[in-house]
Amino acid sequence: MLLDGNAIVVANACASLIEISRSANKNYLPFGKGQYLNKVLAAVNDSNEWGQVYILEAIALYDVEETKEAENIIERILPRLAHNNPAVILAAVKCILKCADLIKDKELRKPIVKKLAAPLVTLLASEPEI
Repeated sequence: MLLDGNAIVVANACASLIEISRSANKNYLPFGKGQYLNKVLAAVNDSNEWGQVYILEAIALYDVEETKEAENIIERILPRLAHNNPAVILAAVKCILKCADLIKDKELRKPIVKKLAAPLVTLLASEPEI
């Protein structure tokens, strides 16, 4: 279902796999097997806000091994920082921070971390989020 063309199906598959993984204390998300990660990242743009949260949570559970893959994930998730839903922003921040740890070059990592400041400060300015 992660390879489905419908973003809602992909988001629901991610939500289900997250719950199954948490219950079994084992990661059942198959992102390390090539095309799954790209398909799920493509579905983020077409999902509703809660679908985006589930997809981003699933990506955050994935252990990225290569720097190029981490950079690709960050590049595709950065637009989520401008979302209206605080849950989407926080899920995106979680993914970005996890992937940013793999980027060894400080000159590449610095602008990425800098882009996180404005959305997080905006969240602090709203009363319910405090």
